[in-house]
Amino acid sequence: MEATLLGHYHGVAHTLEENPGEYLPLLEMDERDGAVVWKPWILGFVRAVRLRPAAWARIESTDDLDVQETLLVIQRLYEAANGTSGLEPEGLDLLDNLAPMLIGGVVRDLNAEKPWGDRGASERLMPRTTHVTVEKAARESLCGCGSERPYTRCCGSH
Repeated sequence: MEATLLGHYHGVAHTLEENPGEYLPLLEMDERDGAVVWKPWILGFVRAVRLRPAAWARIESTDDLDVQETLLVIQRLYEAANGTSGLEPEGLDLLDNLAPMLIGGVVRDLNAEKPWGDRGASERLMPRTTHVTVEKAARESLCGCGSERPYTRCCGSH
């Protein structure tokens, strides 16, 4: 799964660096009516933004009007996706139809403006890794899962 995600990230990064006009977001289609399902994409995007608050604070504080307009589009899409938009039903319908195109434009515009500095897209998209040190349980110790069985006969048997 992780290799698939990293492969997708690198594919997106390569497209944005080499052929940004060819970038299209990966969105699902509703098999019942053929509608594009875009709301999970923008909700996930905003969750990802919240994982890197310092990086996005630099982007949000820019004076570049193109970047500010792009951030406003992200905000409006997010509000529509989570039900907090003040738009009338007709406006929401229009936004629902335009959202797939707007999402592609948002990603291309942010990449083109590079408000985060001069790093390449592949470096920006490369996730940070965390190294975790795990202590090995003593052979006779009880399992940490609470089963009161020896570790080697419980969770450590794999």
